[in-house]
Order: sequence, then structure tokens, then C-alpha cells
Amino acid sequence: MHNDLFGEGHDRSEVYAALQKDMKRDLRIVQIASFAATALLVSAAIQGVENGWPWFLGALWAMFMGLNYHVDTSNRNFMMHIIDWRQNEKQFPE
Repeated sequence: MHNDLFGEGHDRSEVYAALQKDMKRDLRIVQIASFAATALLVSAAIQGVENGWPWFLGALWAMFMGLNYHVDTSNRNFMMHIIDWRQNEKQFPE
């Protein structure tokens, strides 16, 4: 879901702070998903081919969730770089 933070009357510093807060949260989720996927894959390997399928499927789910949050974080990071670029463009004109 998209929320227009500027449409709510927030200024640039508030929007940037909100992006930073969400980015930190999502990076933590990616770390947790990566750890969970690794643990589940190790468990699947220990359980073997016949009994490891639930663990393997759980690892796939964790990897897809981590990938989803990683893409969101990458997009947010790019937007924050654009904001930084635009602010520095005003401070240091050519």
C-alpha cells in the first residue's frame, strides 16, 4: 500500500526520517529471514531427503520473504540517495 507522506503535510526531513526508520526495520527483517532460512536448510539436511521436506519448504518461504523485503529496502535506499542528491544539488550548484 502506498501512503503519500507529502500529501499528509509532512516536510522533507519528516519523510526522510520515516524512510530511514522503515529501512532499518526492513533490514532487520531481512537478517532474521536469512538466519531462519539458513537454520531451516540445515535442519532439512539433517532430517534427510524423506523427512526434510517441511524444513526445506519453510526455508523457501523464508528466502522469498527475505527477498521481498530486500527489494523494498533497495528501492527505499535508492529513493533516499535521490533525496540526498537533490539536497546536495541545491547546496553545491555547479
